[in-house]
Amino acid sequence: MTALRRLLGLLVAVWLGWVAPPAPGVSAAPSKATMPVERWQQAQTHLRRSDYARLADECSRMLRQDAAFEPAYRWRAQARLRLGDLKGGLADAEQAIRLVPTNAEAYLLRGELHATAGTAAAARADYLQAVQASPDDAEGLRVRAMAQYALGDGDGALMHLDRAVVLDARKERAYLQRGLLRAQRGDREGARADYLRAVVLAHDYVPAHLQLAALAQQRGEYAAAVETLDRVIELNKSHPLAHANRGLAKLKLKEYRAAAADFSRAITLNAPAPAMLRLNRAVALAELRDHPAALTDLGEAIRLDPKLAAAHGNRGLVRTRSGDFKGAIADFDRQLALDPSSADAYIGRADARTRSGDLQGALADFDRAVDLSPSSFALRSRAELHVRLKAYKEAIADYDRVIALEPKLPTAYVGRGNARLGLQDTQGALADYDQALALDSAFGRAYYNRGLANFRLRSYRKAVNDFDRALDHNFDSAPVFLNRGLALAGLGERGAALADWRKAATLFRERNDQVGYRRARELIERVSRKSDLFA
Repeated sequence: MTALRRLLGLLVAVWLGWVAPPAPGVSAAPSKATMPVERWQQAQTHLRRSDYARLADECSRMLRQDAAFEPAYRWRAQARLRLGDLKGGLADAEQAIRLVPTNAEAYLLRGELHATAGTAAAARADYLQAVQASPDDAEGLRVRAMAQYALGDGDGALMHLDRAVVLDARKERAYLQRGLLRAQRGDREGARADYLRAVVLAHDYVPAHLQLAALAQQRGEYAAAVETLDRVIELNKSHPLAHANRGLAKLKLKEYRAAAADFSRAITLNAPAPAMLRLNRAVALAELRDHPAALTDLGEAIRLDPKLAAAHGNRGLVRTRSGDFKGAIADFDRQLALDPSSADAYIGRADARTRSGDLQGALADFDRAVDLSPSSFALRSRAELHVRLKAYKEAIADYDRVIALEPKLPTAYVGRGNARLGLQDTQGALADYDQALALDSAFGRAYYNRGLANFRLRSYRKAVNDFDRALDHNFDSAPVFLNRGLALAGLGERGAALADWRKAATLFRERNDQVGYRRARELIERVSRKSDLFA
């Protein structure tokens, strides 16, 4: 059943139910009355636009007019399947089979309902029946292809869809179905070409638009995905998956407020995977710094799915940001109980432990994260902790590995330079800061740190120039003024130094940094006493 659930779980409605209205005076199914063409057309519109609630209502109206109208049972069965009413869907599919026992599409639909309900043997029997009952025309070829794929015959399914594309008068259906099959078999470009043909033939064909958006997201083309999903929502404002997927794309584009709004709409519309929707909205809310709302959503996600490891991990991150380190560590513990191989969980717990003062516990977590996944981020995080623990050689070894992975990452050179400064290798540190600035000439921290290195070498003019550039590039101005004042004093420019320390004292006081404020005041007083600053 795995192959079927992968393919049919995407979009069952595109395979079924596209029945042309009968010619005047011709009955397409056992019926006491001819269904008005406008009702057929309205149902087809709802089906093309994946508007299942309206499709179900339209089919109910049809059946009130003619209780023997078999297509309405199939269409309503599809709608009920998509709306989660499996019992009602099965009843409709069975009624369609009773009315037309040779209808392959009805067997195929009942098979999908059985598969969704977990009754695999009944589903397989229906798929075999669909293959046997399928005529050798465009409709039959499409149904046969779908059933064959469900039974594991992907090559045969593709062959039949190739024929259906040639024969089908409504080619958008066959193109979409072939695109789905190609995508499942790894041919994304072929799939995209088929989806594009489908939307050219039927501009309001929502299933094809949805698949194009999904491919764009897989390629990382999130703006293109949003544009396509905008079109879907224009056609069907109540499409839950369109809102959910647009929310994901906007999350990737860092449009957090818009992403949260889309996830809210998807939740209101009862989109599938409600726990994941809450989790995704929480991510957007956390980026907007609405931590209480994010925590509420994450709590609800965990209530809906207690085994959703990512929800525990994200709640740990939000709790860390909120200063609840004990709660964060408990969340990461739970995430690791559910997913022991999660390097991210170890990194998150290490961060919480670092902030709570448990540096050795944090180091153990970073070690485990690096063992599991020696990523640049994990190595950089451990290197920063090594610097904090004054384990400079270990930090340099980690930064060497980071640079091997990402040779154009300026922060890695700055970090290694800091470690080299810790080992009194000032020339080595300068070389690293120079390399960082060669990669990013607007890197304020690199200028600041190079200024510190030049000050250590008593190259006061170079240090002043570096501190000037750090201010130009908006680096934290309070420590820059403090240290530029020292360099100016080294050049004998005590008046300029005094002005810098006064600025530093004001800035440190404004942000309630008592250590920095006392240091600036001490320097001001020593200059006032004409003491030797460098004694």
